[in-house]
Amino acid sequence: LKSAPPEALCDGIRAILAGETVFPEGSEALSLSPREIQTLEAIAAGKTNAAIAEALSISIKTVDSHRTSLMRKLGVHSTASLIVCAVREGLIDP
Repeated sequence: LKSAPPEALCDGIRAILAGETVFPEGSEALSLSPREIQTLEAIAAGKTNAAIAEALSISIKTVDSHRTSLMRKLGVHSTASLIVCAVREGLIDP
């Protein structure tokens, strides 16, 4: 975060240059489950909830729950902003 001490910013920049993904301390993004990440990747690939459910062998309702959870955790209100935020945070590749 911009409000972080200079040392933390420098450490973060070094980590990014080393190929790591960096999140602010206390970031909810750190609590994404592997299934939420899989759902996020499928959403970014343009798959429908039904297609995601079939691919992951879960119900459509579970996919919708993962989508809702992802949007809440990343603080967004649309699928488009979910994808933009996920790319910006390094959770998925562009």
